[in-house]
Amino acid sequence: MIETHHLSKFYSRGLYALRDLSLTVGKSEFVFLTGPSGAGKSTFLRLLLLQERPSEGEIFVNGSNLAKLSRNEIQEVFLQVAIYAGMPAAVDSFRIAREFFAEMDKK
Repeated sequence: MIETHHLSKFYSRGLYALRDLSLTVGKSEFVFLTGPSGAGKSTFLRLLLLQERPSEGEIFVNGSNLAKLSRNEIQEVFLQVAIYAGMPAAVDSFRIAREFFAEMDKK
């Protein structure tokens, strides 16, 4: 399950790419992100994938607040999501990422 609570991302001069988004995507639900250019679709995905941090609000995946998890915990949450969704390619990608981070931690 994915939940956002009052999620916002703004850039310089108060320009919002995403403003006050609250939503719930339940287990086994399939959603599409649609909207005009500049509506915040890509920004939302970057926030969900932790490529960017929200300016305000929270993101929960399977009940876990992503902002409060360690790198290892985040990997586990996303691995669980990939397994639940039946995405073997994603599972392989997460396994590779986990091995990469493990090697980086050794250095």
